[in-house]
Amino acid sequence: MEKSNQKRQFSVTRAKTRRKPRLLRRELDFYQAAQADQLVLALTQPLDKTALTKVVVNQDETDEQAHQVTYQIFGGFDHNAIKINLAQIDQAEHTLDWVGLMTFTGFQFKYVKPGKQEFIFALADEDAYAYCGKDPCEECVFKCKNGFKIYLHCQQHGLFCFDVSPRSVINNKL
Repeated sequence: MEKSNQKRQFSVTRAKTRRKPRLLRRELDFYQAAQADQLVLALTQPLDKTALTKVVVNQDETDEQAHQVTYQIFGGFDHNAIKINLAQIDQAEHTLDWVGLMTFTGFQFKYVKPGKQEFIFALADEDAYAYCGKDPCEECVFKCKNGFKIYLHCQQHGLFCFDVSPRSVINNKL
């Protein structure tokens, strides 16, 4: 009888929405500062575009293959996260600055320390939306994370962007 009076506790990170959220942005805009070796993420339109040059995502197939990332969505309903793995990238030849994840509601990034290959991005609220809660995610036809993007910056080759989608040309699942 005690169980019927207890309310089930859900994780604070669990999605509260019953429908797949919409993306607030389709892509991120990065700019290179003219006088310094700085990459700038524009959350809004930059005020002084004369000092900034828009950075184009590297689309060279040879460079892209040398910078392949793999990922896995896991955690089900209550502890949703994405694990990004950089093990396929030769970090002796490529100096990686950071890896980032664009989600429904924002952007997270983590610096890449030499030798570190796995990065876990915890998801909460709308970003944690999951249709079925399978752990690990099977990336079925419901495409719960479709629209998410993984960004990677390499000092030698620039900025790369990979889709998190079961329908992408190269399925980068772990």
